[in-house]
Amino acid sequence: MSEDDGMDRSISNRYPNEYLNSLDPTGLPPFKLELKVGCPIILLRNIAPKDGLCNGTRMMVVRCGSRIIEVKIFLFI
Repeated sequence: MSEDDGMDRSISNRYPNEYLNSLDPTGLPPFKLELKVGCPIILLRNIAPKDGLCNGTRMMVVRCGSRIIEVKIFLFI
């Protein structure tokens, strides 16, 4: 690697956000996630195991906000 005139360039300065957001590597979700009301989703993290929010919990989208997703948990008996 060559040094550019002694400037400290971090990774955030090397690549513009538009380029990073356009990348679509396999195995990772897309940059912009588009959900619709009524679509089924699966939880991928153990958020609250005592409340039933574990890895693999199946849910249905009820409402989408700007920073929150309201869901209904499917109960299988």
